[in-house]
Amino acid sequence: MVSKFYALKLAYVLLIFNHVGSAAALAINRTIDDQFGDSVTGAVPIYSPGNVWTQGNVCTGCVAQPDYEQTFDHSE
Repeated sequence: MVSKFYALKLAYVLLIFNHVGSAAALAINRTIDDQFGDSVTGAVPIYSPGNVWTQGNVCTGCVAQPDYEQTFDHSE
């Protein structure tokens, strides 16, 4: 004879597995450019506070100076 507690526990587990089995995910990798933003959504990053960040193509004191020809979307 199956106890009511066992039957309830089994029903709960089956309910959980039913919902977990129907979930799906897709990994997406995007390059978010500091000048042009997300090429899919068009969202551009906002850097804050503004006095401690400079956009790449106008930064004269930046240590990192990537080669324009090798940058994503040829942005600086």
